[in-house]
Amino acid sequence: MDPKYKNIFWHQGVKVFENQVLEGKTGQIKVAHLENDVTKALLNLFEHCSPAVLKSFLQILPIKQAPGAFNFDFQVSDTNAYRRLPNRIMLSIISADTQKKPGKSYSVTKGRPDACIYSQDTAILIESKTQSPLIPEQIQRYIKQFLGTATRERVITWEKISEKFQMISRKLKGLDRFLVEQFCDFLDLIGISEFSGFSEMDFSMLGSLGKIPDEDYADFKRMFQKKTVRFMELLKAEIDQFLSFKNFDTYISKLLTQAVGTHTGFYFYDENPKIHINHFPNININYDDHCMELAFNSETQSSVKRVISCMKNIKGSSRKRR
Repeated sequence: MDPKYKNIFWHQGVKVFENQVLEGKTGQIKVAHLENDVTKALLNLFEHCSPAVLKSFLQILPIKQAPGAFNFDFQVSDTNAYRRLPNRIMLSIISADTQKKPGKSYSVTKGRPDACIYSQDTAILIESKTQSPLIPEQIQRYIKQFLGTATRERVITWEKISEKFQMISRKLKGLDRFLVEQFCDFLDLIGISEFSGFSEMDFSMLGSLGKIPDEDYADFKRMFQKKTVRFMELLKAEIDQFLSFKNFDTYISKLLTQAVGTHTGFYFYDENPKIHINHFPNININYDDHCMELAFNSETQSSVKRVISCMKNIKGSSRKRR
């Protein structure tokens, strides 16, 4: 059985949507359902785990109040319940790539906050985003309608929450550890967890084209592409010092469903726009159904000559050392 069906937290079918889908009403409804699912999963975690788990979440904000003092409200509808509390926080939980600007097709006049974590003197009103944009006007409307004013506005990411929970899970036991690990896996399933490497399942899924429904494969490919983006960001930061001799940047393949694998890489360029990027060799990382492959891509005579020259230099240096 696919591991995604073994996760105890509910998610609805497709998890990463293409932009053209998000522009339609049906796509926005699906995203809203997914945002409800992940918010409810978070509240379930706090409700059924020991206070240590909620405490770790409150530390991100940061809030020092004892976690045992808090209760939970899902899909907030009472516009008066939290307006008079001394501490009122408007918290937006978004993914790392959530757009923070109005979307032309998104309305700010409808909807209600996804949740509230509250005590006798503190209200943390929550708006969750997984792929839909974070709209400032919507947040301000929620503040005015449900809090009156906000003593603080905070924005954190699901990736940050995932990173925090992965750290504390090593110290947890029993039910706490099981639920926290399941929640972190859930965030990974829907493409909003902190990148922690590729799994064996990722590569085997790349070879499943034609073996599973096209919609499922396209959904996996979109999530895998998000992983490659984060991987390349981390890799670029690590090798920047080694490639600093030349202007370079990363590229990410946009192929989704018509090929088994995909690829990313680094390319070099000059400030002169007349010099094509293929004038220099590219460093490619190919992903297929069994491995990652590092390769050099030389498409023009000039780039081939550079590769041959480097090979001769390496060979000459090796002979001198002997």
